[in-house]
Formats: sequence, C-alpha cells, structure tokens
Amino acid sequence: MPADAPIHLVAFGAVTPVGARPAVAMAAAQAGISRITIDPDDEDDAEACNIAQISTLAIDDVAARGRAMLALAIEQALAPLPGPDLKSAALRVSVAAPARFDAGLAVARQLARRFCEGALPELETDAGHGAAALFALERALRPLARGELDFALVAGIDVRNDPPSLAQGMAAERVIGPSRSFGHVPGEAAAAVLLAGERAWQRLGLPSRGTLVAASTAREPHPLGSGRTCLGAGLSQAVRGVLARLPSDARVETVTCDLNGERYRTDEWGFTITRVVDRLRDPNAFVAPATAWGDCGPANGPLLLALATAAAARNTDGRHPNGGAHLLVWTGSDGDDRAAALVRAAAPPELSTIAGDDDARAAGAPPWARALDGEILAEMAAECAFRYEQRDYQLRQLSGEELVHDWLAVDRVEAILATLTRGLAECGAQAREVVTAAVDPEAPGSVYAAARTLLEAGHLPAVIELAVAHVPAAPQLADAIRFAFRGADRTGATLEPDLRALFAAGPTLAPFAVEVAAAMAAPIAPHALAAAAAAVTPAQAVSFLRALGQIATPEARALIAGWNDAGVPEDPAVRRELALAEIRAGVSAPHVELANAVEDPALLPRWSSTGVRSACSSVTWRRARRPTPTRCWRRDWRATWRRSRGCSIAWPPARRRKNSQKKGQKTRQKARRSKRWR
Repeated sequence: MPADAPIHLVAFGAVTPVGARPAVAMAAAQAGISRITIDPDDEDDAEACNIAQISTLAIDDVAARGRAMLALAIEQALAPLPGPDLKSAALRVSVAAPARFDAGLAVARQLARRFCEGALPELETDAGHGAAALFALERALRPLARGELDFALVAGIDVRNDPPSLAQGMAAERVIGPSRSFGHVPGEAAAAVLLAGERAWQRLGLPSRGTLVAASTAREPHPLGSGRTCLGAGLSQAVRGVLARLPSDARVETVTCDLNGERYRTDEWGFTITRVVDRLRDPNAFVAPATAWGDCGPANGPLLLALATAAAARNTDGRHPNGGAHLLVWTGSDGDDRAAALVRAAAPPELSTIAGDDDARAAGAPPWARALDGEILAEMAAECAFRYEQRDYQLRQLSGEELVHDWLAVDRVEAILATLTRGLAECGAQAREVVTAAVDPEAPGSVYAAARTLLEAGHLPAVIELAVAHVPAAPQLADAIRFAFRGADRTGATLEPDLRALFAAGPTLAPFAVEVAAAMAAPIAPHALAAAAAAVTPAQAVSFLRALGQIATPEARALIAGWNDAGVPEDPAVRRELALAEIRAGVSAPHVELANAVEDPALLPRWSSTGVRSACSSVTWRRARRPTPTRCWRRDWRATWRRSRGCSIAWPPARRRKNSQKKGQKTRQKARRSKRWR
C-alpha cells in the first residue's frame, strides 16, 4: 500500500550473533563477518548441522533467551524518543514472535516501566512467521501517512537453533550441514525499527535513516509442502506492488532479501526476477545476510531494513553521495506469507552523530552484549589487518618480474578495507579502543587499521600520536599510515588542516607530511617543503624523492636538482628513485652519470619519451635490452619487454595466420579419417 506522505525510518534495534548493536551487526554483516558454526563440533557426525548463535548469552531457557534479546532491541529502537512522556504522541508497538516466547506480556511490562501511565502506547502481537514484521509495517503505513499515528515500532524475535527446532528441521532435511549441501542455517536474533510520520519527525527533530516509499504483502498459492511447483506468484505480486511506486526513470540499486540457502526460496526469487528485471539496475546486485546470522524468522524484516539503509548510507559505490538510492527489501516464510518494502535512502549522516548515538545506547547494555560487540570488533580489526597484508602481497606480485595483470583484485581488497574501517568508525568509542589496543609495532596491517579507523572517526590527534610512534620506526609502518590518509580522504579538500597538524607535530613527521600531500595531490607551502627536505633521514630518502617527483612544483624541481648536484648516491634504490623523480618532475638537464648508473629496462622507455635517452650511452641501452638467459626464455623475455613499453602481447598477424592454418589442417585430416572409418 503506498504512503501519501514521507514516513521516516528513525532508528533500529538489532541483537544478532554478529553484534548486539545495530552499528556493529550491520558493519560486521557487510564486511563478511559470520558466526555460523557446526553443532556438534564434529564434521563426521551424521547429526551435525550449521547454526548461528550468540556466544555470550548464557541463558539456556529458550523463552527467557528470546525475551532478553527482544527487550534490548526495543530499547535501542526507542532510544531517540524523548523521555517517558510522549506528550500526547500516538505510538503503536507491533511484535511478531512465536507463541512460545509470550512476547506480548513481556513487552507490555517493558513499556509500562518506560512510559508514563497516561502515555502508554498501543500494543499488538502477531504469531511470528517469516514475513510477519513487514505485514505489521504495512498495516502501520497508512495511519502514519495520514497523521493518525505519530510513531510505529515494529519488532520481531525468533530462536531457531534450540534442540527441538533443530530436530524438527533435521527430520524434514531442511537444515544445512556437513552431510547436506542445501538447506538453511538456524539462527537467533531480535530486531526492531522505529518509524515516524512527517509531522512528528519534524516536531521532534529526529534523525532519518531513510524514507519508506511503499510496502506490500501477498499470499503464495503454492507454498512449501503443498506438493505443487512454486512459480513465485506471491512474491512477484508483493514486489510488483512496491515497484509500482518507483519513478519511471529510476531503478532499484540493491535488493536485500532473506534467501537462506533453501532451493525453494532461491527458485522463487529466480522466477520473480524474470518478471521485474526491467526495474532493477543489476539483477545480480542482491544481499542475503543469512550468511552472517542465519535464518532468524520474524526478525528478518527489521534486520533487512537496517542492513539496506546502513549500506546505502556508506555510499560504497559512489553513485549516490547525497542519498536517494532506491532499495528493495523482501521476505518470505515457511507458509504462504510474502512481503516487500521499497525504501529511499537518506543522505549519509554525520559520522560523529552516528557513533555518539550508538555509544550512548551501548552504555546501558548488559555485559553479555558488550562482550559480544568486543569480540566482533576485534575480529573486524583482525580482518582489516589481514586484508591490508593481502593488498601488500598483491602489489608486490604486480610490481615484480612476473607481471600479473590483476589490478581488479587490488581494487576489491581496497573496497573491503573501506567497508571494514568505515564500519569500525561507526561503532564508536568501543571500536576505537579495540583497534588501538590491537596495534602491533611489527604488523603494518594493525597500524593501518587503527590509523584509518581513527581518521574515519575524525580523531586526528590520536592518528598523529600513532604516526609519531611508528613512522620513524620502519618504512612499512609509514606506508601503512600513508595509505590510511589516502584512503580516508580522496579529494584533498579537507586534508589541509591535517597536513598543518602533521607539520606542527615536529620535524620527524615533516617528510611524512610531504609524502601524504603528494599521494593526495594536495597543495603544500614552499617553506614547508624546504623544512621537510632539511629533516629527511637516509631511511626516508626513497619515499621523499618519490613524493617530490609527484609534486612536480618549481620548488620540488629545485630540491631534486640540488640533490642531483650533490653527486650520484651510493644506494642503488636512492639512485633509481632520484632518476624517476627527475623524469616525473620534468628536470630539463638530468645527470648523465646518474642515467648511466641506473640499468633498469623499465626506466629507459620513460627516458626516451622525455629526451633523456640521448643522455644515455648506447652500451647501457643495449645492455638493458639484452635478456638474461638464466631468468627467462626468449619468448617470455619478449613478452615482458613488450609489456614494459605498453605494447600488445598478441602474436603478430603472420603468426596468427600460421597457427590458424595448422589448426584447419588438423581438423580436415581428422574429418577424413573419420569418414574412412565409417
């Protein structure tokens, strides 16, 4: 049913196996962190299956366990509302939960403790099926749009990994495990979403994570267990109902759904895609977070809404820096219920606002929730350090003699690093404490994770302290912090205050600040450049020369020329970097002796394009072109030589024709032999 006025998604609550706060859970899910384990821990056991559970929640009773998670999720979602008195604001609370949790009574007691007697909200409960939360959301849509309701809170809860539920799923062969390739992962979670009408949202000045454009529900005529083939009619009806509200020139950017690994649900979505493919930007752009926290039944609806808006707020694809992306969320169930919702993402909020708000909610969280968040954040920091080391390894492979043309792999790793560090920064002070405590002076990855997280969160003084402690220690640590600066700010517009702070930290960081400015293409004052050149140590010479070549200002050329006039450096790495700096900066008269001292085939083509080849002796040029017999064969060397000059490595036309003729001859001979045999 469409909304006549904007309905804002104000806040979320989420308690999942990958985090007991919305920021932690969504960041972990988007970064690929999972809490799926094998129970029992024996792959050879025929009864073993995969489950996802909250490891720090030590409550054996299933009903009490579910109520504890639900209470925390509702408190998180209600946190933005002002105090116990709603001031005559109308609030409806809808809870979707199986009957065994007795959620209605538990939520009623919680609301009675939180609100005044005359301001108690309306409460409704629903026997939880997988799409029950979005069914309740659709029922609240029209009253919110008309102003009959000011707020609506929709919550869901389920625990599917208890022994009776596992035995039932195993008997039906619906649970995945070491001996079963298909099936769902039973999980446990509680989630809630707070919606606000336009007038109430403006009156109280609440935040907005996005606007709910439409919600639709439908019934599947051939559900699971009916004995008939499901063609996705119910899901298609629900999805078409919300896509009818999508502008004609717009497309859905991302689909977030509760695909759980069962063939039935996968086939259902496959049939639906064929009917709505023209309204999707990319049919393959869907997110199924069941790989992180399993199938959580009625909690799936609010969880999917939270994940979709959190991912859109980070703007990882760069297409919607100011919001406006359309997001599709749909859920199914074991029965015939199907539901879908269309959300328009809001502009990315201030990071400090998100982190501070989440820290305030986490202050009153129970110890098991804080412990779970600490474990997940530590795992994310370790994953960030590992990904940085992986990127470093791939770059070494790309720059080595074995040229591996896989720069896309480096881009993918850098995108994962951006997701991890942005997610850590959104998780507030607890995440900053975790990454700072995990800094290892011998591991550049951990230094990068701490520096990038602190930069994303806007804590520049802490980053400067980190740089003072680790930049002079080793070049690898300086590279890690330099890459953190480059990744945290790619435009250079907001880097000038950071550079001034780095220069003010003392002469130790002055050369490093010049390297950061060069990597970011940020302007730098001439006097600061001269002061940095005076403070360069022998260990910083190579990276500083590289930075001077990238800056290529008149002051940088003067410094390079002065360095050249001092004579040929003894260190081969410094000689090579000085030659490259001359080429990049366009020095008019490079040092002839320096050019002859560098015998690198990769440099000579650059010299030839800048007029430096004439300064080289013919002996050096011939020696650089000659292959090394002990390192490669003739053909391999020729391919490498052509790569270094930017040439195509394909065989010449004559060689291609010859190969084609040989192939045709073999084919004809084979045909004649076959004919004779017949």
